[in-house]
Amino acid sequence: MKQRLAAYTAEVLFPEREKFTAPLLLLPGLWTGSWIWQEVAWGMSRRGWSCWALDLYEQSATRRRGDISLDDHLTTITTATSAFDCPPIVIGFDLGSLLALLTATRTQPRALVCISPLLPCNWQADLRPALPLVRLAALPALLWNRIHPPPSRRLARDFLFHPLPAGLHNELYAQLEPDSGRVVRTLTRGQIDFPATSLPCPGLVVWGQEDRMVPAPSVRWLADALQAASLSYPGQGHWLLAGPQAATLVGDVHRWLIRSLGESLLLPPEEDE
Repeated sequence: MKQRLAAYTAEVLFPEREKFTAPLLLLPGLWTGSWIWQEVAWGMSRRGWSCWALDLYEQSATRRRGDISLDDHLTTITTATSAFDCPPIVIGFDLGSLLALLTATRTQPRALVCISPLLPCNWQADLRPALPLVRLAALPALLWNRIHPPPSRRLARDFLFHPLPAGLHNELYAQLEPDSGRVVRTLTRGQIDFPATSLPCPGLVVWGQEDRMVPAPSVRWLADALQAASLSYPGQGHWLLAGPQAATLVGDVHRWLIRSLGESLLLPPEEDE
C-alpha cells in the first residue's frame, strides 16, 4: 500500500509482527520505481522488517522530468528520511546506491546497503563509461534536459537483466519508465565528489560478478574505499532483485544487518496477554 513520507509517497509493506527498531528505506535505480522492491520487501517483511520503497518522482508531476537533477533526488531522500521517528536502514539499488552514499552524512542511517551500485564516470576504477546503455540517440535528452527513455529491449536484456530467465526479461522491461536526462548527464559527464569522510554507519556493498553495467573492479574499489563489507554472487548480473537470486539476497542482507547492528536492532518480544 502507498503511504506518505514527508512530501513524498512510498510503497509500504508492514510485517505481521514488527521485530526491529529501524525501518528499511528502499531507493530505486534508473528507469525504475518502487515496484522493483516487491520481492525483496516481501521477503524482508516476512522476517519482521517494515519496508518503505520510495518513489523519487512522485512529487515531480508539475515539473518536466528531464529537468530533475541529482541534487533534487538528494533533497527528496533527505526530506523523506527526516519523516521517520528514528534513523532508517537505507538500501539502494543501482542509482539508489549512489544516492544513499551521497546523503549518508545528512541522514545518518543505522546501516547502508548498496546493491549493484551505479557509479559516476569519475568514480570508475578502470575509466569505463558510467552507463554503457547510453547511445547516440540519447544526446537530445542529455543536452537539453529531456526525459531519457529506457534502453532498447536488446540492451536491457544484455546489460540490465542478464542472466535472468527470458520470460522475466519481458515482465521487467514492460515496467521500465523514462528517467531524467539531466541526471544521466551528470553520471556520464559530470564530476561527483566522492564522500570525503568514512561512512557514518556499517556499510555493505553487494554485486553480481557478471554485472555488465558496472565492472567488478570498480565495485571492489568502492567497497575498499568505503571500508565497507562486501558480498558478491558468482554467475549473477546487475539485476539481483528478481527471480531466484532475490530470496538469497534477502537472507544474506537480513543476516548481515543482525550481525552488524546487534541487540540494539531488536524490539523486545511481545508479551502474551
